[in-house]
Amino acid sequence: MALEYGILLALASMVAWGLYDFSIAIVSRKIGALRTSLWVTVITAVAFAVLLSTYSIPALTPAQLLLMLFVALAAIVGILSFTKAFKTGQVSIVSPIVSAWVVVTIFLSIILLNEKLDLIQSAGIVAIILGGILISFKWSDLVRVRWKNATKGVKYALVAACASGLYYFSLSVLTSQIGWFPAAFLYNIPMIAMFIVVGAATKRRLAFPIDKYGALTVVVGLLSFAGVLTYSAGVSYSYTALVAAIVSASPILTVVLAMALLKERPEYSQLFGIAMVIAGLITVSFW
Repeated sequence: MALEYGILLALASMVAWGLYDFSIAIVSRKIGALRTSLWVTVITAVAFAVLLSTYSIPALTPAQLLLMLFVALAAIVGILSFTKAFKTGQVSIVSPIVSAWVVVTIFLSIILLNEKLDLIQSAGIVAIILGGILISFKWSDLVRVRWKNATKGVKYALVAACASGLYYFSLSVLTSQIGWFPAAFLYNIPMIAMFIVVGAATKRRLAFPIDKYGALTVVVGLLSFAGVLTYSAGVSYSYTALVAAIVSASPILTVVLAMALLKERPEYSQLFGIAMVIAGLITVSFW
């Protein structure tokens, strides 16, 4: 039963992050990635703070405090390098690299947490990962790549993949030590401070947008809250490797939204990737 709860929470997290990715792309293009990330984190923290009367926060040991700071740092490095990768590189090259973050999380979970997956679960996870990578880019864009400049952005994409993988892994470790609510909530506080420092150092405008994009920023913040909450709760019930694999399938929702709202036409490779992800999700959920 605990495993079923973990998978249901992972599916909820996948949906939240899929909606988040679609929405934050719209806001970031208008007000900037750093400004968006700061206020999304603030809103996420405020949403968690509302629940403080329901959940208690334990006293942290020095080791747990350092781990919490590491989670925050990994999250920020992942966000900033992700933005830089897509700004300087070619999407068809950097997108599948960034999407491979889940490989880092699963590898660390199996090696360091000694998680045991059976053959069917492993096959489902592989299908989800490969399907997610196929969804993340278009083959036609890859054909048009200027290979002379193909390496631009790759180093940032690799950093983003590693940092994101470390973020999800370290968040699951922190969850196992202090509980899912404190783990999901507390690291947002040093993140806010770090974003402000980066903004001050780069002299970026950080004021909250008082327009329609401010309202959308609030929505994105609430989606972030939902994604973090359900992921952290999910890994408290199930293997990190399983939960992370399911969450990594969030691009499937982004593509579906782009098809429905932006009238984008997916390629056959993306449709095949969607089919792989669905097959993988069914495999890990019901076998």
